[in-house]
Amino acid sequence: MIEIEREEKSKKGRWAWQLRRRPEIRGLSREPLLDACRALKAMGEGTEWEIGLFRPGRSDWDLRTTVGHGADLTVAESQSARFAKFRKFAGWATEEA
Repeated sequence: MIEIEREEKSKKGRWAWQLRRRPEIRGLSREPLLDACRALKAMGEGTEWEIGLFRPGRSDWDLRTTVGHGADLTVAESQSARFAKFRKFAGWATEEA
């Protein structure tokens, strides 16, 4: 299992995360497990590998999935939080004068 360690939550509602065995792979996210999955998938890692989110000093995971499945999800917040299909942000549309 690939282990992602989630650090403390920042004041802006994001968590710092890093791979336990490769601490150079890290990020800051509202969805640490899912963003880690997207980062690993973009690096060409196996999408069938199991990945888990852990708190510092704990050996039991809080959430787990596979890299491929997690990379394809996001958390959609409307009236309640739920998982939804991830769509890559296309950027801001610009209007020429």
